Amino acid sequence: MLDVLHSVTEAAARAGLRILVVGEEDAATPHARMIRYERLSPRLLSEAMPDIIVTSLLCRGYDALELADYLQALGFGGRLIVLARSLPHPAVVQAELAALGLGYDCELLAEEAGEYRRVPGT
Repeated sequence: MLDVLHSVTEAAARAGLRILVVGEEDAATPHARMIRYERLSPRLLSEAMPDIIVTSLLCRGYDALELADYLQALGFGGRLIVLARSLPHPAVVQAELAALGLGYDCELLAEEAGEYRRVPGT
């Protein structure tokens, strides 16, 4: 999953976009700031001002649906990119994300045959 994370963040950075990766650890990459979900706050979001937030579908202690709801409550207006490994029915997850009625763009990238692809409808 790290390879797709680097590809996504590198492409966004080349376009001049600010990227925040929400996951299980605090770190920095050449193209994105990485924080733990527990550290995400209104203040951090306003300081980082991300255009794109990237997260895994499932992480220790939270999932992307919880993060999506929280970002909506914080007034996030960018794009959320959700990365998912080997889903048997990615369209079901896409439908759950769509059902949230988010006030921002949300894109699901699911692994299929070793490659991550955008799930239609997200």
